[in-house]
Amino acid sequence: MQPATLFTDTVPMPADGRAVWLRTADGVRLRAAVWPGARGTVLLFPGRTEVVEKYGDVIARLVAAGWGVLTLDW
Repeated sequence: MQPATLFTDTVPMPADGRAVWLRTADGVRLRAAVWPGARGTVLLFPGRTEVVEKYGDVIARLVAAGWGVLTLDW
């Protein structure tokens, strides 16, 4: 995994998130982002070709409620 950028200058995102690049078995590169949470983890799958940042407000509300979030661009 390699570090990736979360574009927080365009959309407010919770501060404790991090993003990484993942490489699939067939060579496709995906950007994944994760925020920790004590209540459990919500898997958030944006629509095809949508980016993590589009759901910044949803992620912020989930994290504020104590949920962790794992999401990716695909």
